[in-house]
Amino acid sequence: MGFFPGGNHMIVTADRSYVHTDAQLIAMDRARMLPLAAEKRKSQARQAGLEKRLKQLGKNGPKEEIVGINDQLQQAKQEVQRFSGAIQACSLWKKPCQYPYALTVPATSYNGTTTSDTKSLLRLVLSAEVPLALWWLFRSLRPVNSRY
Repeated sequence: MGFFPGGNHMIVTADRSYVHTDAQLIAMDRARMLPLAAEKRKSQARQAGLEKRLKQLGKNGPKEEIVGINDQLQQAKQEVQRFSGAIQACSLWKKPCQYPYALTVPATSYNGTTTSDTKSLLRLVLSAEVPLALWWLFRSLRPVNSRY
């Protein structure tokens, strides 16, 4: 199961992830992001372990050990920040999206144009610069009672 903060829908392919949030549609370079996310998790686990060790030592622990752990903790925090930035850089594009809970464009769309057939709907979706492959994936997930 995937999770993306603020995400309403997610479609994942081998090399791309598409996230539909309240305000936008985001394409991510999944192939580049996965190794970075794994390294970030390792750094976060290391950070948590160091914080736990510091707590165990308390204020009266060996000063040299506390200083060493604090140095390692700062390095771990910097690594987490670096990986977070690198993961953000995996965003390929972002497009505004005014329909946060719909996987297909409704009958009356962006410019107030009413669509009554798939070709018109396709033209509207493409005019919003949504990739065709993604549109077909969204379309295949439409509700059973959908008109389109």
